[in-house]
Amino acid sequence: MPDKKDDVYGDHISHKFNDELMALKSEFLEMGGLVESQVDRAITSLVENDGHLADEVRATDKKVDQMEIDLDEEATLIIARRQPTARDLRLVISVIKMVADLERVGDEAKKIAKFAIKLSEEVRRLEGTWKCATLAIMFLACCTMPWTPLPVSIPSRRCGS
Repeated sequence: MPDKKDDVYGDHISHKFNDELMALKSEFLEMGGLVESQVDRAITSLVENDGHLADEVRATDKKVDQMEIDLDEEATLIIARRQPTARDLRLVISVIKMVADLERVGDEAKKIAKFAIKLSEEVRRLEGTWKCATLAIMFLACCTMPWTPLPVSIPSRRCGS
């Protein structure tokens, strides 16, 4: 939790109100860090074709969703109980709005992760296709080898001989 000296919102007569604002701010920053990590890991899973990392990102989305609900409820209770004014009210309203945006960013990270999973499955399928294609090319090369002009010094070989 940030130190009270770092609090730019000032001291209030009620220390409990200060603590509630600091807790709200800390939880918001924690959620922001989690969403930032979620986006980073989603992009990494896409770039590195890592389906397991993408699954972790998708699982993290539930925690982000719950954090949004908790922070929204906590901010609403602060407004109801403390009736903040001026900058305190702006802080609480801003947190409510930003939390909704962070949750949407988390949803987009989940979509990236879903795409990464589909892509990794396609790549696995393509790897099998690539092996078959390589065998077909080798077979084709063997079939055309008897008609390929070879230097006179090298004896002509047929496939399988």
